[in-house]
Amino acid sequence: ITPAGTGAVSSASDTVTVSTNNATGYNLKLSNADATTTLLSGGGGTFAAHAGTFAAPTALAADTWGYAVAGGNFDASYAAESSSTTSTSKWAGVPALASPQTLKTTASVASGDTTTVWYAAKASAGKTPGLYTDTVTYTATTNP
Repeated sequence: ITPAGTGAVSSASDTVTVSTNNATGYNLKLSNADATTTLLSGGGGTFAAHAGTFAAPTALAADTWGYAVAGGNFDASYAAESSSTTSTSKWAGVPALASPQTLKTTASVASGDTTTVWYAAKASAGKTPGLYTDTVTYTATTNP
């Protein structure tokens, strides 16, 4: 991201693939790998998790990061953005490990079922340059 004014947004996607022979399907959940939902850089910079939620996603606030899954309460579709200062895409903050968010529920056998999860950050002009990282966890469990 090239920081700009009140913020520039860059995004990219991740694909989660699930297969199960369970006749009642599966649940796919997302959480941060720990209790801290902040992106951190080696230089001490941070991006807080966005305040939007899965139920009520919103455009990213400056110096925050979030995720999206096209459809439902999110936008109908997403595309990669690179330092966009006009982005209006809707995002949710990644929840902490103790509070995973269900992204998808199926009701039948699945073979190579994919879910695309988008991630974005919005950097304002004063953001400290650097590589910002965090780890998310996807958990797929069979339905009873």
